[in-house]
Amino acid sequence: MKKTMSLLVLICIATSLTACHKEVEEVATVTATEVKIQQPQKLIISAENISELKEVRSLNTKESVTCKWSSDGKTFWLVGLQEAKLYDSATFGEVAGYDVSEYAALYDVSSDGSTLAYSLDGAEIILYDVLKQDEIRIIQPDFYYHYASFSPDGKFLAIMSLDEIQANIWDVSTGKNVTTLEGFMTAAPVYSGRIAEDGKTFLWISRGTVQPMNIESKTMGPEFSHEDFVTSIALSPDGKILATTAAGTVNGEFTPLVKLWDPASGEELGYFTNADPFTSLTLSPNGSILAAGTKKTVIIWDAKNHNQLTTLLAYDEYINSLAFSPDGTQLVSCGTEGTVKIWKIVK
Repeated sequence: MKKTMSLLVLICIATSLTACHKEVEEVATVTATEVKIQQPQKLIISAENISELKEVRSLNTKESVTCKWSSDGKTFWLVGLQEAKLYDSATFGEVAGYDVSEYAALYDVSSDGSTLAYSLDGAEIILYDVLKQDEIRIIQPDFYYHYASFSPDGKFLAIMSLDEIQANIWDVSTGKNVTTLEGFMTAAPVYSGRIAEDGKTFLWISRGTVQPMNIESKTMGPEFSHEDFVTSIALSPDGKILATTAAGTVNGEFTPLVKLWDPASGEELGYFTNADPFTSLTLSPNGSILAAGTKKTVIIWDAKNHNQLTTLLAYDEYINSLAFSPDGTQLVSCGTEGTVKIWKIVK
């Protein structure tokens, strides 16, 4: 009888433990599901939530830098005169970097999040992988050049000729020159250009003139003239809005301006004024938000309705570089004294 009772007790204990184990598994499953559901949602910066755009992280590089996002939004570049560093956008921790030496020219960094372009002698352009800390390839143009910049997708490198008004487009993966762009006319001794944010347009710039060009057809678009030197330009990723900064006359007064244009027709869509010069410019990925840097502030407008939405007051210096993340949820700003800030919508 005692043995029977003991056996029954053991069976009950085992049954209870099994039931308890199942309950624990169920609770763990539910808890894990709840945690996953409760993860914070990334919010795209828009006119509707712009009042909740807050500074979430900052650092100081101790030198003036420009900023550029990687295409996946997980990292961003900070680029100085001779050094480029890659940072984790979530932690602000340094991922990798490379110093090209005192006498080298650091031209640009790629949105692939690993490649930079620089030259030691002005004859060869070295493509370098900062993650692997190794050279990828060397491009040897057969002409004198003064600048090089990557396309938005990082697949091409535009090299600007020094002797002629000409842009040579090179395939980064093969190191081959795939096309040559020319036709921009200017009497100025200095010009520049780059592949625009839509990846289809080349933007020519010389003093107060900006002119878009279709890369595939090589046809020139309208010429956009300004009264003063153009200090920054941006094209919306859909190619429908061109933004430029240059001083101009409004109501009889010469004042800093941001102008919005239709790049296809040449029509002026609107303008914004400010007491201090504009020093940087960027459009959000969907083209709805325009951000411009000036003295101590970042001013943000609705690019479609032309209303000023907010002013970010967080600097003691000029803002020389701005960039929205590819998904439009973050804005990075860089000051002339090395202050770098990340802005997000915080509920």
